[in-house]
Amino acid sequence: MDNVVKLVFEIAKIGKSNKTFPPIKEVKPFHHFFIDDRIDKLNELDGPWTREKSLHVICF
Repeated sequence: MDNVVKLVFEIAKIGKSNKTFPPIKEVKPFHHFFIDDRIDKLNELDGPWTREKSLHVICF
């Protein structure tokens, strides 16, 4: 178990020192809402709210 913990911490250190961020224009946080144009799934819960309510609160 100790080796696993050490490995995870070493991986985290490498990740921390090699951070990369995508350009903001490539970030699509709601893309999974509309995969295959499935807007009929907007009434599904995604956390405490439906997807439709989440979009409404964020966009308006």
